[in-house]
Amino acid sequence: LLIAILSMFIVLMVYLMCSEMRNSFYGVAIKAYAICMILGYALLAYLTLHNPANLSNAACRILRNLALMNLVLSFYILSFIAFKLYLSFYGVVFTKLMFWLIFTPIVLVAVGWSFFVGFSYYGSRLIFGGDTCWFDPRNWSVMIYFYAPVFVAC
Repeated sequence: LLIAILSMFIVLMVYLMCSEMRNSFYGVAIKAYAICMILGYALLAYLTLHNPANLSNAACRILRNLALMNLVLSFYILSFIAFKLYLSFYGVVFTKLMFWLIFTPIVLVAVGWSFFVGFSYYGSRLIFGGDTCWFDPRNWSVMIYFYAPVFVAC
């Protein structure tokens, strides 16, 4: 995870330094993707390396919701980039209004999904286990609540 964070940070710095790439659609999208991946991986690394007993209940809930939101949103941003590329092959001009009309619901779905998952139950237990700050490895909740939205994004 730490190598991926460093790599994404390098990608972000390259896009921030090159003005031609920085102001294009793909530059903005790649910067948003890199920021989401950096935040998601950093929070996931923090949750993995720290004992959940040392975190308060509220901190654990907030950190895991933010990690899930950033990771799911990063896959949605990649799908959005692929959709834009697909449209450009057919000569469809992508205006700023189209960008915001498509991108805003994507962000709202990712944020809403992360909060829905954070307060939902899988069987009789919370999806994020009581003794862990990430998905409980003893059940299949990670398949339903993390991999399913990523699969839908692809």
